[in-house]
Amino acid sequence: MKSSKPPVRLAVLLAVGLFGSIVLAQEPGNIPIPGERMGPAKADAKPGEAPPKPEYPPLDQITKGYEKVVSTTDATPPLFTLWVDKKNGRALAELPADYLSKKYFIAMTVSSGEVYAGLQAGDLYVYWKRYGDTLALFEKDVDTRSTGDKESKASVERLFTDRLIADTPVLTMGPKGGPIIGLDNLFVAQAGKFFGFPPNPADAQAAQKLKAVKHAKAFPKNVELAFEVPLSRGGGAFFFRPRRAGDDAHQRAEDPALLGQRDAR
Repeated sequence: MKSSKPPVRLAVLLAVGLFGSIVLAQEPGNIPIPGERMGPAKADAKPGEAPPKPEYPPLDQITKGYEKVVSTTDATPPLFTLWVDKKNGRALAELPADYLSKKYFIAMTVSSGEVYAGLQAGDLYVYWKRYGDTLALFEKDVDTRSTGDKESKASVERLFTDRLIADTPVLTMGPKGGPIIGLDNLFVAQAGKFFGFPPNPADAQAAQKLKAVKHAKAFPKNVELAFEVPLSRGGGAFFFRPRRAGDDAHQRAEDPALLGQRDAR
């Protein structure tokens, strides 16, 4: 008899301040937001006129049916504020008000339903950019750099730009001044962009309904989130190909043509 195969569980760990990155502090209220509407505040409505329509829905409308995630006992603010709707497998996050001035480290794991379950399935060094009512997540290019003259450094900056990973809409603004986004839209609907496997269109469509939040924690320096989604191909399918640490270095050492392949001098 064919054994039943467990659904795939996708786990995502987000942390800030890794890679030894240094974040320059900015004065509150002076952090530029690309695409943000600038200019004077709208005047109050005149008598007899309807009041101006709010730019975003109220927070209680967006978080209706969600439960706020509290993972500490000392009321220390978490890296991201999380809300979870376990009934429908959804999750929300409020980013910090200064999210545009920070970089984040994302570690991904396929924790079940996979031959290499439990092993880290990749990591990303990322930052956000805002375009109107959409947030775009970019991977920082840390592989190509120049230690040469000014012209060489300028050339690297122009040619080796950062990579767009995914985007997600701003649902509303949170009480701490940061945007609120849907994490299931980011990590489940667009899972292939993070875990590196081509999604089956039928699976991608089914995942919008057949998903569950299995784990959610929010700490001051990191947040943890795990979704469970079934796949039509069952367990044991490939998501990534693990390789021995140093394979690239060994290959380059054996092939002189590959030495310095990604270096710009």
